[in-house]
Amino acid sequence: LMLGIAAFGSPISRKMVLLHTSTSANARVSFGVKKLSKTLLAYGYKVVLNSSIPTSNIFLECFIGENTDAFITTQLKKQASISINQKKEGYIIVSNELSLVIAGSDASGVLYGCMELADRIQQQKKLPLNITITDAPEMVLRGTCIGLQKSTYLPGRDVYEYPLTPATFPWFYNKQLWIKVLDSMVENRFNSLYLWNGHPFASLVRLKEYPYAVEVDSATFKKNENIYRFITEEADKQGVNIGIAVCILFTAYAFLTSTKIGIGSNKKILLDLGQFNFKHHKLMLGVYSHLIVIGVGYFASLLYPKIEVSDKLLYSGWRKLKNANP
Repeated sequence: LMLGIAAFGSPISRKMVLLHTSTSANARVSFGVKKLSKTLLAYGYKVVLNSSIPTSNIFLECFIGENTDAFITTQLKKQASISINQKKEGYIIVSNELSLVIAGSDASGVLYGCMELADRIQQQKKLPLNITITDAPEMVLRGTCIGLQKSTYLPGRDVYEYPLTPATFPWFYNKQLWIKVLDSMVENRFNSLYLWNGHPFASLVRLKEYPYAVEVDSATFKKNENIYRFITEEADKQGVNIGIAVCILFTAYAFLTSTKIGIGSNKKILLDLGQFNFKHHKLMLGVYSHLIVIGVGYFASLLYPKIEVSDKLLYSGWRKLKNANP
């Protein structure tokens, strides 16, 4: 099914371009179509989306979608000597005097195809015809990193202890700033953004088993939920995956200072910090979409000089104790 949405308010003398796309198009495809539509309008074209108007009134029909979409497959067959780009995030743009096809190997490929055609229009000041363009990124991951940490310690805190609050990171809550960042990334075809914070989970998720492990007040917690959802959803539209880079060796300050750690005959001699941290990771992925959690520190721990440590403080020792006393 096709949904008819017309962009009116333009002079009738403008050349009309009819854009066809699936009504169930991925968010990245929809974003690419909007970018292309905006560029066409800026250069004197009238844009109509998924309409059934007579083709005699149309300057050009443009079909936009993934290689697997039936209407794209049909249109590609009408174009001569076409080899579909199957590479990840790849695309092909092909046209004759009557129609143009943007076919992507996936949703990001469609997005990049739309961006490429928009760039060509800006360069040539018009919609190019009789073209064949195919491309795909050579690098799998293309991104940048933004640190949610500071170059100095917070009062009363130590390394990695940077709860997410408006007082500490005021820019983090600026949605317009994030839109500018993401717009710049898609312009450069970046597909990953890494937010580096030693342990952001105590500012972003709640674990029912550890209610005391949250390090921010309820109002700030809601702000953090809101901005993280906004960033991840907006990034997905632009083909960007968010990576949360965390240090697996670090545990939340609130957790460590609120939990009694016993020794000797105390059965709670060792807290299962791995279980605590990984529950955070799993819940984080469930609450915020389009997110990758990158844990660092496993290998780094092997580089430190070995010291004599009581077997009771090691995971292996804890397992032995647990097995001996089920």
